[in-house]
This record gives sequence, structure tokens and C-alpha cells, in this order.
Amino acid sequence: MFPGFDHIYQLRDPVSDRAFRGEIKGDVNCIGLIRGEADPGPTVRIGWGMGGACPGDVIWTTSAHPLILHCRIANFLREQGVTGWRSYPVQVVDKSGEDYDQYEGIGIIGRCDPIDLSRSVVTLKKLPGGWVPQFLGNYFPEQSWDGSDMFMERPDAKTVVTAKIFVTEKTRQVFAKAKVENVRFECLTEIEVLTAIYEIGCVTHRLPADFKQKVEAAYWRAGVAKPRSRE
Repeated sequence: MFPGFDHIYQLRDPVSDRAFRGEIKGDVNCIGLIRGEADPGPTVRIGWGMGGACPGDVIWTTSAHPLILHCRIANFLREQGVTGWRSYPVQVVDKSGEDYDQYEGIGIIGRCDPIDLSRSVVTLKKLPGGWVPQFLGNYFPEQSWDGSDMFMERPDAKTVVTAKIFVTEKTRQVFAKAKVENVRFECLTEIEVLTAIYEIGCVTHRLPADFKQKVEAAYWRAGVAKPRSRE
């Protein structure tokens, strides 16, 4: 049974400058790794990139996409029956050059269809340069979810893929029980994404057909004049 979008979260990098951040060594398909679609080879090597000198329970990388977990966390996910992921071997090296072999790279193999922006609300966000429109809420077709506890979007109509990690309430609670740090969970109903991200490049096709009208309505509701650059 679908749990409702208020019980599904995006697992995110909290972008802490104090935590160990790894750097993937060699020619590696990083987005393929996190999506569980690339062959990692015998062992993926991860060196120190920035931040803390020694790795913690969760390692994010300078490549943005890969997610590395200490075996303690990975094994706890297995014990608690968290589905939708698999692991691959990694070798972590800290800032001083010491090797750690107690880590696993995580590939997310659960899937749902792409986020449908027509279901998001367009609101305004105040930035230093003025008010800008944003999408509030991320929603995908409920029936497209394969039931996994950890999952990602399938490629869209133009084969564009993302590296967003979605998790169920069960997964969030398992991370909490394990007292995992260096992660952030954001409820899908509360996710805010600037519309500008979709207004350029290879993802403009994902904008809803009534996008311009929704932007006009957002400025009207807020009583804010739309900047000329958006006319």
C-alpha cells in the first residue's frame, strides 16, 4: 500500500564542512554507481577529498552522487529488512593515508516514475536578488512505485536520469535507530526546487504545460510584481 507522500523522504547530503568527504579515484561512472546500474569493478577506491580527516558512518563524495556507508549501518539496514538497494566493495583512505575496509558503496535499485511537476505548487521564494518562483512538493505517479524502501526515478521520456534518493518512513526510522549522522531527510511534500533549474538545459521538457500561468498566479497571490526578465 502506498504510504502517502508525507511519509516519503529524499535522503540528502547535509553538506557539512566538518564531515569527511571522499574523492572517487579513477574513471568511475558515479551516477551509475548510485543508481545501481554501473559495474563498479573489483573495488572502488575513495580517498580524502575535504572536510574531516577520518571517515564517519556516512561518506558523501566530491562527485556528489555516490553514497558510502559503514558496514555497521549497511548490516543494520539488512537486519531491519530495508529493501531497494545493493552494495559494492570500496576501499576508503583517510587524510593521513590509513586504509579502511569496513565500508560499502550503496547502489539504489528501487524505482518509481519521474517526478510530475504538474502536481507541484508554484510559490515564491525571497532571495537576495528578489522574489523568484519555486516548485513546492515532489510527486510521482503512486502506482509506479515498486514498493522498495529506497528508490530513485526511472529515466524520463528523453532518457534524462537523476540521482535523487527517495526513502520510506521505515528507512528514516532505521537510520534514526542506528544514530546515523551526516544525513538529512526532507519530506517530499516540503521539498522546494527553484523553477529556474528546469527552465534551461536538457530538462525544460519536464515543465508542466501551464507553467507560465502558474508562475503568473504565484506572483499575483503574493502581491509581488514580476521582474521584467520573466515577462
